[in-house]
Amino acid sequence: MNKFTDANKREWFIAIDYPTSERVKAELGVDLLDVKGSWSQLGELPVLAEVAWALCKSQAAEREVSRDNFWAALDGDAFEDLLAAVVGAVIDFFPRQKREAMRKTWEKLQERMNKQADPAKLEAAIDAAIDEALTELSGK
Repeated sequence: MNKFTDANKREWFIAIDYPTSERVKAELGVDLLDVKGSWSQLGELPVLAEVAWALCKSQAAEREVSRDNFWAALDGDAFEDLLAAVVGAVIDFFPRQKREAMRKTWEKLQERMNKQADPAKLEAAIDAAIDEALTELSGK
């Protein structure tokens, strides 16, 4: 089961079936079963927050958690775990043969994102860009 924990230490379960995917598409215009399109959309935090609410609102109603309260508890760590839970639920929806390829694709994407998030590499890239810009500006 795919789940995430919000900043208030509440655990939320994410599951996707065909009716749920159709409801999310109708309400938000996000087609969770269009993996290429939805994975790029889910990288945008406002879209991810809306999708999370659509997927968790019945759990929230049982707990008497409002949409604003739900969203207020989505901090950086919760968003990271939420994205993994939503993508995991999307992957779990598909047949076994596709799931394996999709999991590998997701893992590779995560690896690439983690490499880009390496502070030392990021700082080196920024320094190189600054040096290049200064060289251009100085005419040398």
